[in-house]
Amino acid sequence: MKQNQKKHYKHSFAALFAAAFFTCLSSLEAVAQESSSPPEPQNIPYNQSFANFDDLENLPAGWSLDDEYSYLGSFGSGATGGLRGEGALGFQLTASGLNSSFAASLTLVNNTGTTINGLMVSYTGKVARVDQDGTPHWIVSVNGITHTELEYSTADGIDKQVSHLISDLVIEAGENLLIEWATTQAGTTGTRRQIGITDVHIHSADGPLPPAPPTESSFVIPYLDEDVEMQVAFEPIDYQLFLSKQPEGGGTVTASPQQEVYHINDLVMLTASPNPERFFTGWSGDTQFLDDPGEEEVLLTMPAQDVSLTANFSGTRYLIQFGVDGENGVIDATANGEIIESGDEVEKGSEVIFNATPGEGYRIKHWIINGEVVEPENEGALLIHSLETDLHVMAKFEEVTTGAPPQRFIASTEDVLLGPGDGHACYDATKTIFVPGQGFFLQWQPVVA
Repeated sequence: MKQNQKKHYKHSFAALFAAAFFTCLSSLEAVAQESSSPPEPQNIPYNQSFANFDDLENLPAGWSLDDEYSYLGSFGSGATGGLRGEGALGFQLTASGLNSSFAASLTLVNNTGTTINGLMVSYTGKVARVDQDGTPHWIVSVNGITHTELEYSTADGIDKQVSHLISDLVIEAGENLLIEWATTQAGTTGTRRQIGITDVHIHSADGPLPPAPPTESSFVIPYLDEDVEMQVAFEPIDYQLFLSKQPEGGGTVTASPQQEVYHINDLVMLTASPNPERFFTGWSGDTQFLDDPGEEEVLLTMPAQDVSLTANFSGTRYLIQFGVDGENGVIDATANGEIIESGDEVEKGSEVIFNATPGEGYRIKHWIINGEVVEPENEGALLIHSLETDLHVMAKFEEVTTGAPPQRFIASTEDVLLGPGDGHACYDATKTIFVPGQGFFLQWQPVVA
């Protein structure tokens, strides 16, 4: 009896263990099947730019990877092996280990309602870290068949669009197809360049072509098998006009027409109007687009760019007129070191210097300033330290009179007194120098032998 009970218990335990084992195994298989379930197929036509791929969780629908890789930032960043994104599905290969090879697959479904016999596949191959020696390339296959026409290599160091029409296909309505991009470090040396894909466009070549997403200046029809009528609409680019004044209270600046934006070759009339006791000194900034930058009213021809212009103003200006009363000399003038002409306007507070140059045998007699006679303080020069009014300046010259021509003169080694206030003479071992006093001129007297 005990022996039969032992057998019964033994058989019961074995049955329970087997049931538990197979239940656990079934659960593991279910988890494995769930974790390795294929991606949801995407419809045809298909377009993808990977603009939102910035994390493994944001891998676009329909895509799967051949292994569990780490996402390590934007395309072109870093040298550690792993995935790169933000505008591309990229990868950094290493010499060995998990990151020595990489494959990404896209699952599509024929939702066209008819059999697909021709398929256009187009993508842009991308490269980064072009200063590295290793040059990986993409090998592209469709339903397990490699198409060399779709290969892309980083060897040239440039991004490149790759397109190919795959014919002789038989993809029934509702069937899936698999497109794979694969790369490896095999055959490369040194540190590898980053490789990526973007702008993936896939569509059936059996019916009307779907519009490819246009870029800023191009519209791509990768495969043409029928007449296509296209209309292109262009619109002008908006540019802005920025006007300012210096100083802020110097005057006003207007534009006609006054608009928020302008277009190339638009004509704009600009006017600078100085406030009272101010004057306009010119335009500064993008003056190459003005017809006359020195005028208060100018015409601007709008270029293909934004334009910045400043109207410059200054303080009160005074009229300066000058000349010679009679003849026998000339007069010139400067304002703050710059040569001016009679009739010019000079800014208030400027330093003005008049220079009178007498003709041979003449000297300056006096100045006439705004009708008032002024004796010269400096021989031939009149200085106005700070201009505070209009000026009318005339120079008057007179003839220098002399006595009889000298015959012979006495030189002295000592200072010689010529007379009270007349002047003096001195001898410097080589020549005698005579200096007339204030209000006197030198007249030689011959010495009788």
